[in-house]
Parts: sequence; C-alpha cells; structure tokens
Amino acid sequence: MGNFLAAAGRFDLGWLISTPLSSSDLTGGADSPVTAWGLAYCHGNRLESIRVPRGFEMPNEFARLAEIKTDMALFYLHEQSELASPRLVQPFVRREAGLNWAFCHIGTIRQPERLFRPTRAPDSSDQSERFFMHLIDHFVAEDPVDSIQSILSHLTDEPELSFVMMSPDMMVVTHWVKDAAQDSFKLWLGKGELLRIFTSFPPFEIPGVDWSELANHSVTIIFRERRAVG
Repeated sequence: MGNFLAAAGRFDLGWLISTPLSSSDLTGGADSPVTAWGLAYCHGNRLESIRVPRGFEMPNEFARLAEIKTDMALFYLHEQSELASPRLVQPFVRREAGLNWAFCHIGTIRQPERLFRPTRAPDSSDQSERFFMHLIDHFVAEDPVDSIQSILSHLTDEPELSFVMMSPDMMVVTHWVKDAAQDSFKLWLGKGELLRIFTSFPPFEIPGVDWSELANHSVTIIFRERRAVG
C-alpha cells in the first residue's frame, strides 16, 4: 500500500509535499521504501501528470515540484516491492469524454470479480487500474455523491478502501471501510481558510491548518472554480 496527499486551494506544491515527507521515514525506511511516485495537478483548464517508476529523491524532487503552479494536486508514493509495469504508477490518468481524470487509492478491493472488464483496456489484470476504469464508466459528474455510493454498494458489501478522483473541474475523496473501529488505515482532513488537504500521512504542522480524522463512509466533493493559475 502507498500514501497519498491531495490538496485544493492556495498552496506551494513543493513546500506542501516536503512537509510530511521530511518528517517521515517513508523515503528511506528499510521496512517500507518508496519504489515509485506520481503527481497529477491542474493548470488552467488542463490536468498534467508526472509518474516516475523509481524512489523519491530529496531534495532534488522538491526543487523540481516547487516550480509547478497549481491550485489542485494529487500526490502518491508507492511502497510496493515492485510494480509489474511503469504504467501502474499511481495516480493513473485517463482521458474520457474529452476530460482528463486522475485516480489513486489505498486499501483493498475486496471483490475484484465484480469489476467489469473494460473494453478500453482488455489486457489489464491490475485490480487498481480496472477499478479506476470501472469508476469512470459508472461515475456521474452531475450527481457525484450518489453515483459513488451506488458504485461502492454494487461493487462489494464490505468495501475497505479510500480513493481520490480528480479532473480540472472537481476532486472526489472517498473513505469507505468495513469497520471504522478496526480500520487499518486512517485518512486526515486539514482545513485552512483557503486550503483543504486530504492525506493518509499522519497530520503535520502547517500554520493556520486544523486537522481532523475523515469520517468513515464519507464522500467529499470539491468543485474547482479557479481556471487560471498565475
């Protein structure tokens, strides 16, 4: 399993990402070394991405990311021993119906046999990739909360995963586990006056940001209004 950080609002991307990473052992711990990482971010009306099938390098990567100007971003660190293919680096990015979508998840897809095999990638056997395409096929942007709840209820009776979907128009954050009291992972929400952060990292210090545990069985939607980033 990996870790993610999703943010919307006013922030400096390089500094924001460096804050939890600098205070954790995820980039160098022998028990859970980072093997790949990815980033999706919005710039104007576009969704851009960087996906790297190797470990995260500090401080070189921070300097690289600090040059990116954005108001909505999704960052993911893999902790798997290996990936079957570089294309499996999350967040996945696909273009559907004229719009780019990014997706990442943590947790377990408990009943992958309920995922429809997509016609757009019939060779894919990766559960995460297939789940992303399953979401794209059934997600209704005009009714995001109800459509996500319907997707999860039909996929499995006892889902145990959290995911983020992002387009240049919106961010969808879902935390859906079998039993919150026995949850093997937690999600955190950081709220500032002009900033929202969703992350599986432990809470970290940011001036003016208050942290709370994201509620179980929750679907949060953030609509993006700003289209040009200076």
